[in-house]
Amino acid sequence: MRWRGALAAVLLTAACTMEPSGPASVAPTIGRVLAATNPRNVLSATVSVVVSHADSVAVRFRLTDVATAIDSATPAVQTDGDSALVPVLGLLADRRYTFHPIAYWSGGVVVGEPTQMTTGSLPADIPSYTASGSNPSPGFVVFAAGTYGLVVDNTGRVVWYRQFPNGPGLNFMAQPNGHYTARPTTPDPADIEPWLELDALGNITRTINCGLGLQSRFHDLIAEPDGGVWLMCDETRAMDLTTTGGVANARVTGTVVQHLSPTGSLLLHWSPFDHFAITDLEPADRTGANVNW
Repeated sequence: MRWRGALAAVLLTAACTMEPSGPASVAPTIGRVLAATNPRNVLSATVSVVVSHADSVAVRFRLTDVATAIDSATPAVQTDGDSALVPVLGLLADRRYTFHPIAYWSGGVVVGEPTQMTTGSLPADIPSYTASGSNPSPGFVVFAAGTYGLVVDNTGRVVWYRQFPNGPGLNFMAQPNGHYTARPTTPDPADIEPWLELDALGNITRTINCGLGLQSRFHDLIAEPDGGVWLMCDETRAMDLTTTGGVANARVTGTVVQHLSPTGSLLLHWSPFDHFAITDLEPADRTGANVNW
């Protein structure tokens, strides 16, 4: 899935997107600045900034050991009391970076003292890619590969990753709200497998289950900007199919479509059992003990 929105904004946007609200007569004061590695992804970091009288804070960053390196900048994040935690994405592995905090206020900007950090090494088992062809679409490519959810740029370079113990499932996807979703599996096939929503640092922000206790299907999910979701679920019923060429007590699974509110309330439940007959399925596909309808 090619994602043109949220990651591109996080990697490339430098502008403050919020209207300043602080008093024009009081300029921000920037205190302690600390850069920390991300244990889930060495290509990202967090910069925590102690600041007062600021509306929002961004971080300008560059390679420390490259004299001609061009500064990049994060989007601005809103302050939380007297501090801000700014994600920094799209870094290179095994390189040293310098970070400058930028505090926004109604009178302009204030730049704080720099701090430095060295990124770690990529995991040895992370896949690598090359790209060919001309005139690629803008943006990034998001997909699952082995135990990783990956984002690559148009050169094939991995710019973001998140590893899952048993892999992210069939679909690892970018969503319109700037988060990612994955449906990892567990060793027990009887488990109810939830979808996971992750933020730009790979932190799990919520788990999403089908309503009515149904199993979520291994694909697909669409998150809405307000937090609502559309997803597919498995509904399995025991059916006697001896009169239609099948077996008694066949386990027939149909794909349900559900729409959930941001709080998880069931807004819509569409079941194929209410709209189709088992005989709509090809005879050869309804003869076994398990029927994938």
